[in-house]
Amino acid sequence: MKNFNCVTYFNIFIGKTRYLFAVFDGHGGNQVSEFVRDNFINELNSNKNFIDENYEEALIETFDKMDKLMSGPSGDEKLKKYNKKEDSGSFGGYSDIAGSDIAFTCGCTACVVLIVGDKIF
Repeated sequence: MKNFNCVTYFNIFIGKTRYLFAVFDGHGGNQVSEFVRDNFINELNSNKNFIDENYEEALIETFDKMDKLMSGPSGDEKLKKYNKKEDSGSFGGYSDIAGSDIAFTCGCTACVVLIVGDKIF
C-alpha cells in the first residue's frame, strides 16, 4: 500500500473568522489519514477549549481525541469504512498483521495550521 495524502482547508465561521489548513500524510494505508481528515474539524469545533478560544490546548486535545476514537475494536470498525477496493479486503502495508488494530499498524503524520485573526497556531 502506498502512502496516502489528504490536504484539507476549512473556513470556520463561529463568531470569528478562523482558517484551518491541514495535511494528513498517511503511512501503511489510507484509513487513518482519511478518518482524521473527515473527523478532525468536527472534534475541534466541539472542543470546550476551542469554544473558549484556548486554541493551542484545543488542538492538542483534538489530536488526542483522534487517537482515542481510532483505538480498539470500535476504532477498527470506523477505519474499515475507509478500505479501498484495490486493497482486496486487506488493509495493505503493515495492517496485514493478524489480530492487530488498524490504527496501531498504519497512521498519519499531521501538519495543521489554525489562523485566528492575525494569530497563527
